[in-house]
Amino acid sequence: MNRRHNKELCDKYPFLKKYDWLGNFIGYDSTWEDSLPEGWKKVMCPQIWEDLKNILVKANFLDRFRFHKLQQKHGLIYFGYTGIGEGANAKRLLGWDNKYSEMSSYSCVDCGEEVDYWDLDWEEFVCEKCAKERSKQHPDSIFIKKSDLVNYQNASYIEKKKYYIMFNQKGE
Repeated sequence: MNRRHNKELCDKYPFLKKYDWLGNFIGYDSTWEDSLPEGWKKVMCPQIWEDLKNILVKANFLDRFRFHKLQQKHGLIYFGYTGIGEGANAKRLLGWDNKYSEMSSYSCVDCGEEVDYWDLDWEEFVCEKCAKERSKQHPDSIFIKKSDLVNYQNASYIEKKKYYIMFNQKGE
């Protein structure tokens, strides 16, 4: 995104500003939203930021809250943050990040459409169209239908590899 757009975004949602390790604002070249895959930005970000802002305003933490990490991790959105205090405010935020972590498992990281497959190589959820496109670019990629994964969110990478081998040996 361009600096003007990033400034507008940060004016509306100040928690999207990035800071260096010393706490100095680093400018509008990027925001925390830039850390997320395009598909999630498209379908989830406006609601994520609005919900977070409402929680922070109610708790009077809008100026203190800061992300220190925002990324896709093992197929889900991961929020790392500080400045929320304890008690009810922390519980509200935990509910907020759990909600969007769960929602991220239903949205393709590439386009935002409903998820059909787990990309075992990249550890990401993708829709059928994006899985086909990825297969063309990387013919050795391994995709498992989401409906075939048992406890896929709790499974380790090794468990997913074992499941894939078992799945293919059954000839299904």
